[in-house]
Amino acid sequence: MYDGIVNYKEEDLDFTNKDPDFEQLFNLKDDPEEMKNLIGEYDGSKLLKEFRQKTASYSQNLNATRADFMKSHNVEVRETE
Repeated sequence: MYDGIVNYKEEDLDFTNKDPDFEQLFNLKDDPEEMKNLIGEYDGSKLLKEFRQKTASYSQNLNATRADFMKSHNVEVRETE
């Protein structure tokens, strides 16, 4: 994950067909401080499947937008201290 400090490669930002290191799911109405991760309780559920599909779709769209940007702009890797 890019943290603004560590060097990263473009492929580090492409999550296509990669399982996440971890997942989090919270009920913000009942748990606004995000203390109880519900991911285990929703494993295999239709809701979690829909969330994962939406996240994958968003990631694919973001990858396409980034690729289009790189075609039209000179992108250079900045050196970090």
